[in-house]
Amino acid sequence: SLGTIFGKDLDFYHQCIEAFRDSEEYQVIMSVGKFVDIEQTFKDIPKNFTIYNYVPQTQLLPEVDVFITHAGFNSTSEGLASGAALVLVPQAVDQFDVARVVEKLNAGIALNKHEINITADIVKKAVDDAYNRRDEFKSGTDKIIESFKEARKNRTAIYREIFA
Repeated sequence: SLGTIFGKDLDFYHQCIEAFRDSEEYQVIMSVGKFVDIEQTFKDIPKNFTIYNYVPQTQLLPEVDVFITHAGFNSTSEGLASGAALVLVPQAVDQFDVARVVEKLNAGIALNKHEINITADIVKKAVDDAYNRRDEFKSGTDKIIESFKEARKNRTAIYREIFA
């Protein structure tokens, strides 16, 4: 998923299709957003792919091993909470920072399209690496989730202090 606002990177979607075309290892569910005409854009969809304009992401993610995301804060948080290994492909604005932080905290792999040409081989390698490192990423993810919980406690304490 590249998100609902910036999810128009058709070349990236085609690179994903080539990366996992007819793979026996991966079943791919691709969410391409509301701006992409699936029938016009994808003429030869492999059997191991299901392409939708929208998926119920929070319901689907707990069943997913690897989540390729645009690194939007909501999608990244949902991916972290689900326990899926993350491959972050930022599209714009703060997404580059989110991807960099998640990678630095050892909870995912960031691919910056401004620094590298994201080909099918690069996508395949990143997903394979994320899948193989998912236990390692779980430790980084747990630290991030714990920091969210701690921030929530601090926010509640500050709120009580101010409004008591």
